[in-house]
Amino acid sequence: PVRWLMIGKVVKDLKDGGNVVVVHRDLRLATAELRLIRDDKDFADALQFLSDQGLLVTQYLQWCGTRQPVVITDLRWLAVSFCRILTVHAKNRIDPLFAHDYNTFETKGILTEGLAAHLLCIYSAEHRKVVLDSMMAYDLICLLSPGARPCASEQASPQPPSRDADDCCTRSDSNDDDDDDDGPQYFKTTVYIVPSILKPRARQTFPESSGSPGETVTSLWFRLPEGRLPDQAIHRILTHLVKKYPRFPQIFYREGLFNVRCGHMLRLLVERRYLRLLMHITNSFFSAKSQRYCDEARR
Repeated sequence: PVRWLMIGKVVKDLKDGGNVVVVHRDLRLATAELRLIRDDKDFADALQFLSDQGLLVTQYLQWCGTRQPVVITDLRWLAVSFCRILTVHAKNRIDPLFAHDYNTFETKGILTEGLAAHLLCIYSAEHRKVVLDSMMAYDLICLLSPGARPCASEQASPQPPSRDADDCCTRSDSNDDDDDDDGPQYFKTTVYIVPSILKPRARQTFPESSGSPGETVTSLWFRLPEGRLPDQAIHRILTHLVKKYPRFPQIFYREGLFNVRCGHMLRLLVERRYLRLLMHITNSFFSAKSQRYCDEARR
């Protein structure tokens, strides 16, 4: 309908006026006053049409202190904002206060909250939040909550935690569903993982796929009939696994290691024509629930 195109003109006027982010409710009221919509469904269909035309993006983001649906009216502004995070910057353009954070970002793909604010310093705090939330919505970055271990750790091969080291392992098997402690505090502030920055791991960082003595390894293969898996798809898989298993993740380019439960480590390995999941289970922690953890990883 022509009135949907008129809504697009309203959105363009908002963009020209400097309103790159508009609350969904406010745009709904503005179009209703101009008699451009009939009901909520008609408005939703109009926004979907305009989104398909590349005129706007609708997101459910944090804005003005509350999480609510918003409309981003300037897609070029959004793309440029993404590039400010994902582009490799000359080090002489980085404030010396953030030199260490930027080095960590380049080598391990870890973006600290302070560095993100520095890279997006030309924007207000609200707009910076919109940019970061949008990048998470598109799986360009993944939130890693405080208390997680840095990715791409240069330590030796990770070993399953001992019963004395992790109090979650001292619980009975009947309470195993609730063993979601955050573990030792490594990060004190909010950090993000940027999969597109990740580099291949050094040798001997992860356990061998055949397992070590005292381990049971369950393997699942996904063959890729059309050839190489695109990097963007790999990034989405990695961010999904980080969200699902946020305790002590160690991720690299095309592979990662995730702590599922005590004594249960999930390894992702992406090769040219297949994707492989390996569940490393310490024999002393093997139980009836181990099969359920494997099934959850497959899903």
